[in-house]
Amino acid sequence: MTPVRRIVGGWCAAATLGAFVFRDLCRRRLFAGFAAVAVIFVLGSSFLAQIDFGGDARRFVLDFCFGALALFGAVLTVALTVVSLREPLERGAVALVLARPVGRGTVGAGLFTGAAAAVTLFVVVAGVVIAGLAWRYSSGPEAAGVSGFTWSGYFFALWIAWLRLFVIASMVFLVAAAVDSTAVALLLGFLLVIIGEVHGIAAEVWGQGGEGAAVTLLLAALRLVPDLRYLQPDVFLHGGDVTVSGVAVISLYGLLFAAGYAVLAAYVFHRRAT
Repeated sequence: MTPVRRIVGGWCAAATLGAFVFRDLCRRRLFAGFAAVAVIFVLGSSFLAQIDFGGDARRFVLDFCFGALALFGAVLTVALTVVSLREPLERGAVALVLARPVGRGTVGAGLFTGAAAAVTLFVVVAGVVIAGLAWRYSSGPEAAGVSGFTWSGYFFALWIAWLRLFVIASMVFLVAAAVDSTAVALLLGFLLVIIGEVHGIAAEVWGQGGEGAAVTLLLAALRLVPDLRYLQPDVFLHGGDVTVSGVAVISLYGLLFAAGYAVLAAYVFHRRAT
């Protein structure tokens, strides 16, 4: 078999496995439950907008919706990513697949692709609902001094929201590949998300502790975790200074972290898969 055919075959195998994982995840009550709660939470913002007296209702709704997307999306991403890897390992399904002429890297890529596809579907559905609410409040008067809404800013914000979840999925996949327990993987996954959220605060607090070896080691370790504050979509919803170059820089930041964690996760999975 030529190298080209081997690569194409590997991609096809990974895509097929990812499709099976995606279908299995979408059938789970976990995915349906979180998706339903998130959609209800987003739709409820249309009612909550009525309490924003004197403000721009559309701005309030969009901020509320993207906040819900970030919160529920992070929880959903951690859960789906852990389940997509740990359950096949614990059931022995991965060992059955590896018994066939399929590389371990291909299997790992397929499992991760399935989880990423499920998260992408969640973001797309939420994005459609949020777009409908944005259109619903498009005719409402804006408060004085409030910057205008643009659809280009909305799609930039949705892209950053997806990229944020993709980075989280890459981190959690590495954790799930490195540990031997679903519960531990979930706990560490949520811990990484929390660290990413308080990244800047932790760096400032630890930096004030002096120049000792322990502080230096903590700050170095902290740099290995992406600062999720940079991947906040609300910056692009209402600001007039949004540029393609700014989005590109933030996207590169997220993609580099996601690719680094994904490659490291593939290596760990390759070494530990049986």
